[in-house]
Amino acid sequence: MAAGGAGETVTELLERAKALNSERVVLVAPGGTDEEGEAVSGLSLAAAVAGAIAGTTDPALPLGGAVLSGLYGLETTYGDNDLDLLIRGGVTPAERTGGVTSVVRGVTTRTTTDGTADTTWRELSTILVVDDVIPGIRSALRSKFHRAKNTEQSRGAIRSQVVLELENRKEREIISGYDNVAVSADPDNPTVCQVEFSFSAAQGLNQIWLTAHITV
Repeated sequence: MAAGGAGETVTELLERAKALNSERVVLVAPGGTDEEGEAVSGLSLAAAVAGAIAGTTDPALPLGGAVLSGLYGLETTYGDNDLDLLIRGGVTPAERTGGVTSVVRGVTTRTTTDGTADTTWRELSTILVVDDVIPGIRSALRSKFHRAKNTEQSRGAIRSQVVLELENRKEREIISGYDNVAVSADPDNPTVCQVEFSFSAAQGLNQIWLTAHITV
């Protein structure tokens, strides 16, 4: 879900993101303007960002740099220090350069866990990858094993299908790796098959740091 932050200061935006603190909520700022340059509701920018997210075919591809359509302008321009504060605080900022509005970096409002700083779910691409991998594997298993016996042979076939799905996403660079794929019968319910695996989400490239060693 994308929420707009029009007319709010950097401090107010940070406080709002802190209160939301959800890996499934993206707070975008600043607000947009109309054709006359007058500030409008933050919903226009939020809708544009939501459209950019929905139109992404690769969940691991970072949102930063995505062009936002249907916007005439932004109500304010953030400096480098404010941009850094917003991103670290769970706010997705936008900028306008050369008549084009784009996302600076896509982050979620989830920055803490039980009151402790936690960047695990801050990158938007991380939760998008999770939402691609788990439902995708669940759908594949449901379509192929909707009428199957909970036998060793079936469980072996299920494991092979899970590995196939994970390999596919690794080749597409949606995940960077996976491990510990295990399929077993539930000891307390013989009709239940338990599938376990671990994977690492591929990370987007948000910055390039240059270090030059010059000899004269």
